[in-house]
Amino acid sequence: MEWLRKHMSAKADIDDMDDADMGDEGEEQAPSGAAADGTLQDSSEAVSTKTDLAVAVASIVSQIQDTGRLFIRNLPYLATEEDLRAAFEKFGPLSEVHMPISKDTKRPKGFAYVLYLLPEHAVNAYRAMDNKVFLGRLLHVLPSKEKPQEREAGDLLAGFKSDVKKERDAKKKALAGSDFNWNSLYMSADAVADSISERLSISKADLLSADSGGNPAVRLALAETHIINDTKRFFEEQGVVLERFSHRERSDTVILVKNIPFSVDEDELRSLFGKFGSLGRVLLPPSRTIAIVELLEA
Repeated sequence: MEWLRKHMSAKADIDDMDDADMGDEGEEQAPSGAAADGTLQDSSEAVSTKTDLAVAVASIVSQIQDTGRLFIRNLPYLATEEDLRAAFEKFGPLSEVHMPISKDTKRPKGFAYVLYLLPEHAVNAYRAMDNKVFLGRLLHVLPSKEKPQEREAGDLLAGFKSDVKKERDAKKKALAGSDFNWNSLYMSADAVADSISERLSISKADLLSADSGGNPAVRLALAETHIINDTKRFFEEQGVVLERFSHRERSDTVILVKNIPFSVDEDELRSLFGKFGSLGRVLLPPSRTIAIVELLEA
């Protein structure tokens, strides 16, 4: 509108000057009409442009409301996930910040995905951060598609599973994605029995046999308590803060691995997890029923 007003006033001044110089109103009627027609045409084009822009913005907002996920590009290569969280958390709680990195250079690729718990917060972030300067670069914020679900190898055999197994697997996946685990150091009875039998060089059948004297369930409970205490002691010696296991917050780089066969060693764990990224520390207690794996990049 400011652009239109300037051009309209400029054309009006030119018409007045022409009228004053020539002194013939009749000769100036045609040019004056042409100027008016040009002004109306410019005005209609501006209105059409504004309408198209409003439709485009409404379409983008509708897509963001469906997913609550934003695609952010033109990021500085020195930006970190912490920088993004600090910039976008002020619009609402975040569910995930994903910044892909190059496998060769281990540096960010210049774009990221931000997922909000509530879609309306994502809409507010889009309106506030699109075309805004972030760490020296102009951000471009776009609606993102929903996060793709990885297809596991077990899904190929889903047709051969019974309904009970499907329901059980669905519950396990739902619990795995929850924010809180009631006991992170809990170990399955089978893993405890394997660990104790291997360490004592006896068969698991002898350990759980009722003929060995005493109640097998009591022996297994005592063995579990012994292994958990040994595991806690080992982690504390390695500088692990065990109180963090009871908190709701999850780490982006540290993974807790459970129900490990006693025969597995640290090299096997590094080989298993190392193909997904560079590893930091891998802590495997003597009981070998649980381990902590640290990756350098989220």
